[in-house]
Amino acid sequence: ERPLSEFTDAPPWAYTDGQVAREAIAVIEDHKRTRLPFWLAVGFNKPHVPFSAPKGYKESFEDVTFTALTDTWPKDARRDGPAYNKWADIKAYPPMVDLDPSVDDLPYEAALQTTLGYKASTSFSDDMIGRVVSTLGCLAADTHIFVWGDQGWHLGEQGTWGKNTMFDAVLRSPLIIVPAEYTAGPVVQSIIVESVDILPTMMDMAGI
Repeated sequence: ERPLSEFTDAPPWAYTDGQVAREAIAVIEDHKRTRLPFWLAVGFNKPHVPFSAPKGYKESFEDVTFTALTDTWPKDARRDGPAYNKWADIKAYPPMVDLDPSVDDLPYEAALQTTLGYKASTSFSDDMIGRVVSTLGCLAADTHIFVWGDQGWHLGEQGTWGKNTMFDAVLRSPLIIVPAEYTAGPVVQSIIVESVDILPTMMDMAGI
């Protein structure tokens, strides 16, 4: 059985997300030479399960103290109700495969390793995004940058794990927009944003 989390000595380029980053970097380097307008969509898979990355990303959390969430099921809530995802993302992996989400809580060690795996693989994707963006160099002043995640992920909130719920943990997702020539500091907005509006916003900013 394949584990939920797997971290190895392989370099970033041995993983799909590392290969995606390398290809994106090559495209950007080519546009540095041609200076032609470009639109580049770069998609990373992690932190989708299984959690996997070079082991350095897991080791970076060795000195970080965090507590895994267990036994957080809301009082009197139905564990078999439609609001819950029954751990769909992790149920096929040991030891979750032997548990029944309708009656069982995730053991603390499994919860801790799931949380660590999620954080480490997210750190891997974050690093790949950074490498792609930093490659822009002289193109950065003329490039609009959007970083968007398609959904959040439960790490024990509401007693559940994974996605496919309508709770806040899943409905919140990253959205970072850096307009070309933007030099001011970050502005954080606590407003509702619909993903369907992202592409039209890109087109407006590009003058299309």
